[in-house]
Amino acid sequence: MKASSRLQAIWQQNRSWPIILSVLLLLSIGLFFINQNFVAPGVDALERDYISLQDRSREARKVKAAADSPIAVYQRGIDDLEKFRALIPIRDNFTELVAELFRLAGKANLNISNVNYKPKVLEDYDLLQYGLVFSVNGSYDQLKKFIALIETSERLIAIEGIGLRSDLRSVNMVNLQLQLATYFKADAV
Repeated sequence: MKASSRLQAIWQQNRSWPIILSVLLLLSIGLFFINQNFVAPGVDALERDYISLQDRSREARKVKAAADSPIAVYQRGIDDLEKFRALIPIRDNFTELVAELFRLAGKANLNISNVNYKPKVLEDYDLLQYGLVFSVNGSYDQLKKFIALIETSERLIAIEGIGLRSDLRSVNMVNLQLQLATYFKADAV
């Protein structure tokens, strides 16, 4: 039997199968065309971008690893120490520090009656440390505000000790005793 007679026999027996097969064949050809001309170039571009991002990520990890090397960490420490030392004032600024403490107390509506201080030379660091001790009376909110003002001051002031006692003269009043430390350059001594 010839191929043409076979096709005629199939067509006469069931006409829907050849039509379905022809439609599927055309659909496959159309989808192949769409894939080759529209989808595949987009996928290729996304794949290139992905590979490029992976390369950049690897490079960033290498740079970070180099930045965390002991030599780099040591150099950053040296740089930070130089910046810190530049912030330390000379001894002549001590009176300005005390004046600022009084100003900060005034902002919190508190009065400092007197400030006791004791200098100490830190020879290993070429610094002069001043320990300051004083007390103030006020409400708890005023004292909280005062401590916050000290902590946010631009001066190098460390709060080394805090003591709170209720004031026997008033129910709402509290006595705050502060121990502060500040530092100056020792070469100005």
